[in-house]
Amino acid sequence: LRGEILPLVITKNRVSLLGKSLKKIQLSSYTKEIMEAQGKKFIESDIFLNKPDIHLSIINKREFVLLKQKIQLEIIIRYYISLLGKRSLDEKEKKLQVKLSSLLYKYLFSALEKEISDKKDIIIIPDGLLYFLAFETLENSEGEYLVSRYNIRYAPSATALSLLNKRKFSEKRKNFLGFGGARYFPTQNSETNIFPLSEEKRGFFREKIRRQIAENKSLKSTYQKLSLDHWSPLPGTIREIKGIQSLVERSSVLLGGEVNEEKIKTFSREKTLTDYRILHFATHGVVVDGIPELSAIVLSQNRGDNEDGYLCLDEIRSLQLRSDLVVLSACQSGIGKIYPGEGMVGLTHAFLQAGSNGVCASLWNISDKGTAKFMVEFYKELNRGKSYPQAITNVKRKFIRGKFGQAYRSPYYWAPFVYSGKRAFFTRKLPPSNEFPWWGLGGTFILMGAFFYWKYLSSKKARLKQRRRSRRASRLKGMRRIKNG
Repeated sequence: LRGEILPLVITKNRVSLLGKSLKKIQLSSYTKEIMEAQGKKFIESDIFLNKPDIHLSIINKREFVLLKQKIQLEIIIRYYISLLGKRSLDEKEKKLQVKLSSLLYKYLFSALEKEISDKKDIIIIPDGLLYFLAFETLENSEGEYLVSRYNIRYAPSATALSLLNKRKFSEKRKNFLGFGGARYFPTQNSETNIFPLSEEKRGFFREKIRRQIAENKSLKSTYQKLSLDHWSPLPGTIREIKGIQSLVERSSVLLGGEVNEEKIKTFSREKTLTDYRILHFATHGVVVDGIPELSAIVLSQNRGDNEDGYLCLDEIRSLQLRSDLVVLSACQSGIGKIYPGEGMVGLTHAFLQAGSNGVCASLWNISDKGTAKFMVEFYKELNRGKSYPQAITNVKRKFIRGKFGQAYRSPYYWAPFVYSGKRAFFTRKLPPSNEFPWWGLGGTFILMGAFFYWKYLSSKKARLKQRRRSRRASRLKGMRRIKNG
């Protein structure tokens, strides 16, 4: 890259900038671990979500009872996230979203503006609630989104990022395996949702689920008790997957009833999944914050299948992957359920642990049409030689500029898709600027040298032949003169 990559670590209690240290600071064990993993110094700026130190003067009265009072930053973040995930906002909500965006930018980034002004890339390692904040949407004093100025990607931890950067896979893999149009059968469940549970009962319930998973038992009845068995069909995902297939060479797709748990596990056992650079799941996803073991990718609910149709966290971790990227494009994460728990964080971590170098997940679900627009354009960017995080950033900037229409400029359509993992490329058609193909240039010089040497030898050989002919002709001419004389 032309600009230096600037890792930014944002945790519940601090914002850490991995770069040059400006002053001596007291390091916690957590920041020491980061420094050891990265081999770099950094600037640290403390923030505290549990202190009521933000003065918010404009509040929607329907949502808050406090007016012109200090409120906790955590409440502001929660409400801001809820606004981002709403498809339609009234005028008051739109103004409030802009004000909250500017407020959060000022609180999280204003002190760091000088340090990051000459950078192009930011790696954010968030913690807790901050994991579900789309940092790309924060606006500076000029009304410019953070993503308009910086390429942003995320990482679960500095240690994990270091391990991902060391992981190398074969270049001979196929390009794309897509899953879409899973078969769902909406049901009417009359059972009562078992939540809320006490901590004691929740612990007992989690232990029971772990035993079921270890014994490979079906969890379908458990999802029914949680009222997590109502899944509407996603017909737009078939168009999404087929549209991507038309753009990507050496690709395969599974559609409809074939998008089932048994087939994916078979592909894993037979090492078929390791043959692909990108695995793209255009399916539902379920997040259970209190019981993260149940968070899962929802596959076809085929009647009569041996599997329950939920690829849960432990099963995802057990997959054999060697992918550059896993895309979870149609997952319903449910913003209201994921604050205290792992949620999409769990799904992202599980795929990274299974062997993927990157994951593109959605913080909230949007329409099939909006998702298809984003994903098709994303793969077009990959074909142009962009890295995975750069491609996602470029698509977001196109949405912001209005390429897909005025309505799609809203963060609701482009902000949910976030990339976690290492910086990698889908194609080498256009090599990155910091990786100039010296080997290609050297090869060119070698070939040119060989060509000119061949031309030189050919010319020399031709001259020698011409001299021999001239000498032979001279000798014959002299012999004729002697004979005739």
